[in-house]
Amino acid sequence: MRRSRRTCLPNCAPTRRSTRPSRCISTWQPRNQPASQALSGTPAPMRRRSGSYGGTVSVQATASSPLRVAIVGGGPRGLSALEVLARHAGCRSVNVTLFERTDEIGCGPNYAPGQSDLNLLNIPVRAIDLPPPPQGASFEDWLAAQRSAPGEDGYPPRAMLGAYLHARLQTLLESKRDGLTVEIVAQEVVHCRRAQSGWLLWTRDMHDKGPFDEVLLCAGHQPVEDSQIERWRDHARKSDAVLAPAYPADGLLEAADWSGRTVAIRGFGLAMIDTTRMLTEGLGGRFETDREGGLVYRASGREPARLVPFSLNGMPPAPKPATGAIDSAFAVTDAQQAEFREAVAAAIDAGDGSLEPIFRVLGEIAGPKLDKDGSDRVHDWLCEGAEDDPDVPDDQHPAEAMRLYLAMAHGEAALSVGYATGQVWRHLQNDLRKAYNPAEKSAATAGALIAFDDGMKRFSYGPPAEATARLLALIDAGTLTLRRVDDPDIELVGSGWRIAENGGADIATAMVDSVLAGPDLANVSSPLVSGLRDDGYLVPLDEKLGARTSAGGQVVDADGRPVDGLSLLGRLANGSVIATDSVHDCFGAAVERWAARVLCG
Repeated sequence: MRRSRRTCLPNCAPTRRSTRPSRCISTWQPRNQPASQALSGTPAPMRRRSGSYGGTVSVQATASSPLRVAIVGGGPRGLSALEVLARHAGCRSVNVTLFERTDEIGCGPNYAPGQSDLNLLNIPVRAIDLPPPPQGASFEDWLAAQRSAPGEDGYPPRAMLGAYLHARLQTLLESKRDGLTVEIVAQEVVHCRRAQSGWLLWTRDMHDKGPFDEVLLCAGHQPVEDSQIERWRDHARKSDAVLAPAYPADGLLEAADWSGRTVAIRGFGLAMIDTTRMLTEGLGGRFETDREGGLVYRASGREPARLVPFSLNGMPPAPKPATGAIDSAFAVTDAQQAEFREAVAAAIDAGDGSLEPIFRVLGEIAGPKLDKDGSDRVHDWLCEGAEDDPDVPDDQHPAEAMRLYLAMAHGEAALSVGYATGQVWRHLQNDLRKAYNPAEKSAATAGALIAFDDGMKRFSYGPPAEATARLLALIDAGTLTLRRVDDPDIELVGSGWRIAENGGADIATAMVDSVLAGPDLANVSSPLVSGLRDDGYLVPLDEKLGARTSAGGQVVDADGRPVDGLSLLGRLANGSVIATDSVHDCFGAAVERWAARVLCG
């Protein structure tokens, strides 16, 4: 990341109680791009679209004293919250303090502009539909000005989206808006306490900030307690073995000398694909096309000798359709969207955890994409648990399943029940949010629908088709093996880990953890969240779920009472909301509902 001369912006207020100065955002520019293009373009007008973010709110409240707001987490969701407040700053004065412990203001570490370009978004350009900012260029216009922008069917580097989001925040901060002041605090918040004057926050360096009338938590992924990882970490300390997290990816490359090692990878999802890409292409390996048009991996000699991924069920993720033309076959009509939203509402109203209304509509939408009996086949599969895809090889043959799914992604094979249903489910994600998030739902319904959505992610959140093709090329080259992928026996040995399955074993001298912890509030170990949980403010909606919140993001305590001045948006509210692991959700209607509640009272 390249920075020009540091300039303190007029709407960055000085830190009040900390001896460490606040960080005012300096002028920033993406790599290989002139500073003048950071977020150039004609300001895009706010308009109602069919995108994931929903509509805008109409705010009419007024107040004589400024509203004091703390936003904890300066990633995309924090940026979105700040933008909504900025749009409505004319109707009520707001003093915002934005806390972000990393340098990735506006984008967060997941979209850090300085990360490797090998880390790709899991969404093609054609499907990125962010609302335009209050000022500056939309992502579509900004991307068109980039020299290395991918085409409609391409998957941009995560760093590219991060560059845009970072510059988007910069543009907002540099604009003068009456009624809005913004202070950036480059510290992690570790404690939050309610006082008579409002909410007080303490940062890692033990400086206090506040009081605040409203605290919005949107901190993203949080650390969790994991006894298996703790045992493995202790084992690695006592041996010559290596245990490394998948992220940050650049740090992974520096964690060890990977050449010639056998490396086990915990997890068989998107993060595993990122890990594999870094430990091959990131170490100088490359892919070439042979005479028959297939991919061939050429090793550099610096990569591991063998990569050994494993998971609890060994089921491979299915790639997304390779092109927009192929994907259009899974598009849903306006009438189908409305029928689906009604089905979600019916399941919520029933409150007994049955998803039958949803399964019926999914069968009616996805089934005709298969054959004349497709609706019944889809419905039966869903009612039976939607696990093994009946039209593909079982979990003893994951590579064959991947090849078949890749052929489906290219329109070269008949669709399976799971693949067709999963792609339709992906197209219905925004309608799922619209119907589910604002509604009052039972714990039984929340638990059932969250579990179903998580299970469908291997289809709906699958990787690019090219990523699957490269995994298969690595298998053909012997660099990647799936012989131990399905819940193997794992034994700690002197040199590392013995991974055994299918009558054989691999001895791994390094382990990469690519499992991203779920938003189970009970297991979160960060001091801020665990403290609010232990104090009785954050209460899980149900076992394995996130915190109980209202439709407007307000935290609801153990007695069912809204907690004045404390809100939570994003994955830590999983169950109260759904489908949060998307940049579209960060700019969604939930943020608008929060702003309407906070500003209108």
